Amino acid sequence: MSAQRAGGGGRGRRAAGGAAPPSPGRGREEAAWGLLLVLLTLAAYATALRAGFIWDDPDYLTENPLIETLEGLRRIWFTAQTPQYYPLVFTTFWIEEKLWGLHPLGYHAVNVLLHGAGALLVWRLLRRLEVPGAWLAGAIFALHPVQAESVAWVTERKNVLSGLFYFLALGGFLSFEEKGGRRRYTLALALFACALLSKSVTATLPAAALVILWWRDGTVRARSAIALLPFFILGAASGFFTAWIEVNRVGAAGPDWSLGLLERLLLAGRVPWFYLGKLLWPAELIFTYPRWEIRAGDPLAWLGPGGILLAAFALWRWRERLGRGPAAAGLYFLVTLGPALGFLDAYPFRYSFVADHFQYLAGLGPIALLSALLARGRERLGLGARAGMAGAGALLALLGLLTLRQGRIYRDEGALWRDTLAKNPGSWMAHNNLGHLLARQGKTGEAIRHYREALRLRPGHANALNNLGNALLHQGKIAEAEAALRRALAAEPGHPNARNNLSQALLAQGRLNEAVSELESLIRREPRYAPAHANLGSALLLMGAPMTKAAEHFTRALGLNPRLAEARFNLALLHTIQGNHAEAIALLREGLRHQPDDLATRQLLAWELATAPDAKLRNGPEALRLARGAALGDDPQGLHVLAAALAEAGRFEEALRTARQAAARAGSAGLKEDAERIREAISRYERGEPLRSPAR
Repeated sequence: MSAQRAGGGGRGRRAAGGAAPPSPGRGREEAAWGLLLVLLTLAAYATALRAGFIWDDPDYLTENPLIETLEGLRRIWFTAQTPQYYPLVFTTFWIEEKLWGLHPLGYHAVNVLLHGAGALLVWRLLRRLEVPGAWLAGAIFALHPVQAESVAWVTERKNVLSGLFYFLALGGFLSFEEKGGRRRYTLALALFACALLSKSVTATLPAAALVILWWRDGTVRARSAIALLPFFILGAASGFFTAWIEVNRVGAAGPDWSLGLLERLLLAGRVPWFYLGKLLWPAELIFTYPRWEIRAGDPLAWLGPGGILLAAFALWRWRERLGRGPAAAGLYFLVTLGPALGFLDAYPFRYSFVADHFQYLAGLGPIALLSALLARGRERLGLGARAGMAGAGALLALLGLLTLRQGRIYRDEGALWRDTLAKNPGSWMAHNNLGHLLARQGKTGEAIRHYREALRLRPGHANALNNLGNALLHQGKIAEAEAALRRALAAEPGHPNARNNLSQALLAQGRLNEAVSELESLIRREPRYAPAHANLGSALLLMGAPMTKAAEHFTRALGLNPRLAEARFNLALLHTIQGNHAEAIALLREGLRHQPDDLATRQLLAWELATAPDAKLRNGPEALRLARGAALGDDPQGLHVLAAALAEAGRFEEALRTARQAAARAGSAGLKEDAERIREAISRYERGEPLRSPAR
């Protein structure tokens, strides 16, 4: 939005769209510039393409059972079972899961391509509006490192997909403004609906359109305002629905969101300056920035809103000299940032009031203004095209290199949280999440240190207390674990993971009735919480309840989350014990599809394939392959399964050697019953007979 163009008054409709179609030569030139823009985007995000999955990606994708089946697709659209109601985003994940499974490269490539397509639309949209430096603006939008969080983080498919529809809808509405036509209008409204179904922050589009029309024509015609009314209604409905979801489903309620109106005004005055600063000087970009303390009694807190008022006064005072461009760029920036200014509660405000991905669309205002100023400045200084291209190339190369470097922090969760803590040591969230990652890697001691640091920074934080309790449980410090978990529940009584883990601490102490009571209470509160059903099934078995009762809970758990490995394994084990070998094999094969490296599943499937009484179910070569991969060192059970697979394959000498080794290991470990069972198998191998499980 150039200052020179904006000061020139209105223009006719035809001029807004360009007077004539490009010649073939012009078309090839534009295609070359477009291809260059896409290639630059791919180069800048080369490191992001090699990234893995990080925070929130399990909830949105890797552990989301809804992306697997047609029933899941129905639930994506017609229920509120996804983390947020953005059905187009989850539909793209549903499609991609069918194409390349859960390999991260495909998801990252789609994010990068969507972002590149958005940058192309930015260029074409600004060119249509005759903004000087339109291609440069599109390239800066594509390559600026503040965009890396939106592109390199798979969960932020929300931003790049909604951004694509946002620019398409905006272009469609401007086309309707210039040429009229019900079809153009309907298409623009439908594209806007797609943007809202991808991320509701795009609800600001009609307000942004008014700003553009005012900048272009110097006024907003009543016809245009009326045409935008359905956009405003649709956007408001989506925005209010998302705000309700954030508070009532996601959990954006409590002391962290208890700012008063005056504090929110001060916050709204500070946020735009922060984002503008990161656009102009993108240093020290952090996944989670420090959370500000907003105090009305602090004189410095008034600098932000005061600065906005002063800037508005200056733009108005010198409007004849500056034109409408700077004011329009600023208005677009503020309007598009509106959902992130602090007036609406969002869950991420628990950690920080700002995040790079919050300004994905809003940054276009200052970017367009800067590009226009650079283009006009080159003309006024009399610099040739080569000098301009050299300057633009240097700027884009710098931004691209910064984005390439920024993309490295998204290669895995460990890199992300360590980079966050290096730049923001006070991030209790990063300590907690790094601890959770270390615990999954078996580094329990390191994990506990990070949990304790998180609790030092944020005393009484329920998630950190729950994670600490779970880690202590794995260390066998049951009493300490129980104490931490009860503190977590005191801080947040509805915390499902804490109550679930507390039940496991009670089971470890033999307090079966208390454990079952906790799990039943949890299921009454959270009937769709799959781990509680899985653990209740296990607890009922320990209490000697009928197997059918336990099986009901395992089945329910799998219905809620088909990737819950423990529930699937336990249900398969029940079928094995009951002689339902075909059902057990089917469950175990499905389990390996989800978790191909799960040793317990591989071991039990190898046992079934080697010993099932029905010859149609047995498969000696496959059993042997699975058993070899699941037999670890001195584990007597793994060796016992391997011996059974060798016998089924007719290799009785090897089966005998392996079984005798298994019996010796079981005996030295004091596992008398296991040793006796293995010796019975040895007697069969000596007779040249493979093992057979009992038939139903």
